[in-house]
Amino acid sequence: MSDFPNIEQVIKQAAPLMAEAIRDSAISNGLFKSGKLAGSYQGRAVVKDNNFSIEITGEDYGLYQDSGINGTKIKVSPAQESIYPPGQFQSKVIGGPLPFAARKSIAEKGLKPRPFIQSGINQVTNNFLIPKLEEAGVEDANNIIVPPSKYLKET
Repeated sequence: MSDFPNIEQVIKQAAPLMAEAIRDSAISNGLFKSGKLAGSYQGRAVVKDNNFSIEITGEDYGLYQDSGINGTKIKVSPAQESIYPPGQFQSKVIGGPLPFAARKSIAEKGLKPRPFIQSGINQVTNNFLIPKLEEAGVEDANNIIVPPSKYLKET
């Protein structure tokens, strides 16, 4: 338990909301066939020594979808909304169940970025996290700060 229970509660509420917003963004961008990518995102609040953070986990290839991957022959243009700059294919052929020609073409041409992570984070941050943290911070401050009248002594 932290010294800021109201802030802690907001962070704990925001973590799954953030993962859900990222899942919704992946779905709305058509970035899945089986739903494995969208379903992989999970949010977890981390509270340690009055420090608060939210950890979001998901399938690694979600980052490649979000940021794109440079091909061995063609570089992709980075997207400003992506979490990271584009990655880089190292092999001339990627793995997977696609026919050889398709796997070779993907490795050569790369994958264009299809940002979806930041929009989910922004949605929760702007519509939930910031307003709720402002309220929680005031409540926690009111519980911590000793009113000046407690220091006054009668003469």
